Formats: sequence, structure tokens, C-alpha cells
Amino acid sequence: MSTALKLYGAGLSPYVRKVRICFAEKQIPYDRDPTIAPPANMPDWYEALHPLKRIPTLTIGAEGARTILPDSSAICAWAEKHKPQPALYPSAPESYARVIWLEEFADTGLALAIGIGMFRPILFNMLSKKEPDIAEAQKNLKQVRRLIAYLESQMAESGFLVGSAMSLADIAVCTQLINMEHIGYRIQKQDGAGLHALYERMLERESVQALVAEDKRALQKLGLQ
Repeated sequence: MSTALKLYGAGLSPYVRKVRICFAEKQIPYDRDPTIAPPANMPDWYEALHPLKRIPTLTIGAEGARTILPDSSAICAWAEKHKPQPALYPSAPESYARVIWLEEFADTGLALAIGIGMFRPILFNMLSKKEPDIAEAQKNLKQVRRLIAYLESQMAESGFLVGSAMSLADIAVCTQLINMEHIGYRIQKQDGAGLHALYERMLERESVQALVAEDKRALQKLGLQ
């Protein structure tokens, strides 16, 4: 018997995207409420699910007897235990710890530089019928490139960030880079040849292609592409 899962969060969120790629790779079925999109749409009832009023949140089970999991990292960790194969975390302790670190690096460092520094000045301004702040985005691109240089130094010989197979570290990093591409900058070879090649391979995965196509439709509907 399958477990009833419901994911809350708008698709353009890199954190929601991270969970959806994880679930797609593991073939975990779920329902989704895409209307929760802070700060524009944050209904009062959602605070009972996520006290920090962020996305995503996953509920497991039926109303009255459900488990509530806020935070994308917690959700992906649950998914790995719920359905261990294909594994998205290595078994070796050191490699496992490195995946956790690089996921955190993506969720905080890259998210701040790309999401707050570039995505918001462009996309949020356009949604508010303001001129996109290109200068602010370009200024923060310098910080993004510095972070990319660090990631480039962490690439394994396999072409992945950790070990010999795709891990959650690769997913977490690339989902942030997708949002950067949505506002007009796609990582280039000169930014980091290894990370560039990883990103291009990730874009070819079915789990990623479907969500990028969905993002583009949403952006076109908003008149942003």
C-alpha cells in the first residue's frame, strides 16, 4: 500500500524543484499544491505546516494521522530512507558527509547569491511591473562565480561532485543554477568546465527536463519569457 504524500510549494522554488527531482529519480508518487508561494501567497493555515512560512513542506499520511516534514533537506533525507534505491547519498561516511555539506552550500551560499542576489532583482521586479535591476544582478554574478570556483575545485574525477554517481549534492547545486538560467545566465565553460559539463548532463535527465519545461511554461504565462 502506497503512502499518501502531498508536497506544498510553487515550482519555481529551487527547494521545491530539488525535492521533485529527488522524488522523480526515486519514482515516488505524490500530490502537490503549487499555490503556496511566499511572500505573495502564504495563507494563514500554512503556518501550522511550516512555522517559518517557507517552502516546501511534505505531509505524509491522511489528515489526523499525518507526519509533517518542513524543509527540502529533511524531505530528501526521508525519501532516501523511504526508498533507498537509487541511492542519492553515498554509503561511505566521508562521502555521505560531503554530500550533506555541498547540499547545504547550495541551499545557503548559492541560494543567497543567485536567489536573493540575481533572481529577485530581475524576476520579482518584473512581477511588480518594475524595471529589472540588471546592475544588481551583474554585481552578484561575481559572487556566484566565486562560489562556482569552489564547487569546481570539489568535482570528483567521475564528473560528479561526490563519488561515482549522481547524488543529492549534484541535484541541489544544479537546481540553483536552473534559476540563474531562468533570468538569462547559463553557466559557461569558463566559469568551471567540470561544473558546466555536470549541469549540461543534468539538464538531459528526464527528471530535470520535465520540470524545466514546466518552469518555462509558468514564466511564459507570467509574461516573463
